[in-house]
Amino acid sequence: MTKSVEVLLAEVVDRWRASGPLADLIEIIDEVWRTNLDRHEPSELGDDATSLGVQCSRNIMNRCVQHIGNRADGVIVRGGATLELSFAGHMMHVSKVQTQGRSWHPNSIDWNASGVRLEGARENAAAYTATSGTLFDELTGTSLLGSVGDPAHLKHLHLAWQGLADGEIRVFVGFPTTGAVPWSAVTLVHDSALMRTDLPAITDASRSMSSHDALIEPSLSLRRRVQPIEADAAADGSA
Repeated sequence: MTKSVEVLLAEVVDRWRASGPLADLIEIIDEVWRTNLDRHEPSELGDDATSLGVQCSRNIMNRCVQHIGNRADGVIVRGGATLELSFAGHMMHVSKVQTQGRSWHPNSIDWNASGVRLEGARENAAAYTATSGTLFDELTGTSLLGSVGDPAHLKHLHLAWQGLADGEIRVFVGFPTTGAVPWSAVTLVHDSALMRTDLPAITDASRSMSSHDALIEPSLSLRRRVQPIEADAAADGSA
């Protein structure tokens, strides 16, 4: 029996965390964000959101190349224009979320900002596309088990991390795709404010395509937001 895309994502995340590079990657992101946020100097050095984003992106990439690839069996890490990690048949790219607001939802991400991200999303869409609740499903008049293709053929992962003004981070991992929503499935894998990493999937993309109002919001505790360092809409410099 074919596994659902949500079940598959949960298994892949567990594998990447238990014997792959995910735990080390999250630790590096957390350390880099806290360090760079602490030394961020808009008034004295002229830092802004772009310089902060670029600094974090380069620091994370260089540290991953130096440390993760040499410590985890079967992990391949490539740097350059973008950070690429390969493990257990899947390839992951990494990007920083531009906004520091906790109301940000992963379905607002845009793959068109990067050719690398867009290509991964297109390859995934060619391998598997959810159809439940979409126009395609209505036109065919058949359930097609809610999808075209087998989610086991999804090879591209994306990790989107969000640095918050209080030094905390949130990390999302999913299968990028093209269409009404940018993920076949996505889950919150880390929230340093909650101090736990076993959070459930927050997005069932196949069910959320029919209406924006139906999108499932993350089940997170909210607290007063610290004034962001720069405008949220500023570019972050990630590849």
